[in-house]
Amino acid sequence: MRKQALVDGSVPEKVIQKDILRWLTDTDILHWRQNSGTVFAGGRVIKLGEEGLPDIVCVIPPSGHFLGLEVKSAKGKLRPAQKEFAERIRSIGGSYVVVRTLEQAMKAVALCLGEQQCSSRSKDLFTLS
Repeated sequence: MRKQALVDGSVPEKVIQKDILRWLTDTDILHWRQNSGTVFAGGRVIKLGEEGLPDIVCVIPPSGHFLGLEVKSAKGKLRPAQKEFAERIRSIGGSYVVVRTLEQAMKAVALCLGEQQCSSRSKDLFTLS
């Protein structure tokens, strides 16, 4: 499959996100795409979720560990609300990981499957950027 690329040659966030969701669909991991922000429809304001929520939420078996995957392009940076939400998740024992490739998402899931507290391991993968 040919990847869409930005002018600088990097892969857009939406393409990375689709690849991750497609891969997760072939696993037994409960997951969903989590929209957040505000939508205006028919003169109404609809809030889709709390600001800072990760793009993809995974519930890791068998413990039910919360893993949030925030998908960013190669140069994408977290907004302040995303950093705050990440800290909230981590403070209660969950994981919030910034991933820029399918391979990074796969690694994050593998770490969580193999470790009770994956958010405290592999600091190179779990750092805020």
